[in-house]
Amino acid sequence: MQRQSIIQLKQSKAKWPKAKLQRIAISAISLFSLASSCPTKNTENVYVAGYVNNSQGKGVATLWRNGRVYARLSDGEYDGRAHCVFVCGKDVYVAGRESNAQGYFVAMLWKNGKPHQHLSDGRQPAVAQCVYVSDCDVYVAGAETNAQGCLVATLWKNGEVHSRLADGKYHSEANAVFVSGTDVYVAGIEGNAKGNTVATLWKNGSLHRRLSDGEWPTNVFSLFVVGNDVYVAGGEIYPANEDEHDDGATQRGTAIIWKNSDAPIRLSDGKHMACANSVFVSCAEVYAAGYEYNEDNFGLVTLWKNGKVSMRLSDGKQWASAYSVYVSGNDVYVAGHVYNSKGMPVATLWKNGIAQPSLSNGEYIGYAHSVFAE
Repeated sequence: MQRQSIIQLKQSKAKWPKAKLQRIAISAISLFSLASSCPTKNTENVYVAGYVNNSQGKGVATLWRNGRVYARLSDGEYDGRAHCVFVCGKDVYVAGRESNAQGYFVAMLWKNGKPHQHLSDGRQPAVAQCVYVSDCDVYVAGAETNAQGCLVATLWKNGEVHSRLADGKYHSEANAVFVSGTDVYVAGIEGNAKGNTVATLWKNGSLHRRLSDGEWPTNVFSLFVVGNDVYVAGGEIYPANEDEHDDGATQRGTAIIWKNSDAPIRLSDGKHMACANSVFVSCAEVYAAGYEYNEDNFGLVTLWKNGKVSMRLSDGKQWASAYSVYVSGNDVYVAGHVYNSKGMPVATLWKNGIAQPSLSNGEYIGYAHSVFAE
């Protein structure tokens, strides 16, 4: 299953540059913790954000709590997607997008099950990929289309544009945001003159570091900060034959975690397509979730721990992927999807390696993009 970066932000009208990204995660997909210590606690609520298609084929942005639908965030008249959930006190924030009557996606923030902010004006396609709350300030990372038709990585703060992170010359995306003290980190991608995407980290509204050299297209989907250490999850994509640069070549990829300016931590060997869609650090243990193709070209839901495969959460007989990992106490939660025998993706949550009752019924498309436990 292959997907271009940022999904189809505009459903029918705009011609998008063909990003060479193979994006299996929708967003972004980003996981957070307000503390990096190692508490022993009982998890009371587990929230999952995603979407389920209705009978008309429209996506309905959905928030689940403890395995049951907690809120339908969109009404199903137009396409809606929920990409990220974050809980702060009694408030539950969800970032995503919903299309309008003109066929453009509007960057959305929901709060406690209701529309809270329209972050874009709906005149051009936009998306909200990630939300993070710190000291009553609400940060949202995403992208908005400029007058030249390029997506521009954007950070919103309390409903207003805080930073345009790129100049808009090339396609760019902000897919994850994390606040540590007074510093605001954003991770994403920015295109280069070769037509590839470069893994990029911004700090306080300015370019902080290029994580990849731009030789091959790169995905970035998740960010986690502990003290002075900044972890970024994603992957690199290249054809089967590195001498072939045409789109028809069978692609391979490597799941990667970048830590500070250190050499990339390669989680897979690059023989098959793979990507790390989410990273979470707990008790000095570094968890990553994503997918890796098997010999039959089915994606395997994969959980890595400290650079090694910890678990395969799917059997490899159907396509599957993980988009989000969250650690709470001794429990490890993973959100994603598994295709059923009807060829439909089923929104799925795993806890400690065991699939929980399906979040969607498998009659229509269902995706679980983000998980947050409290």
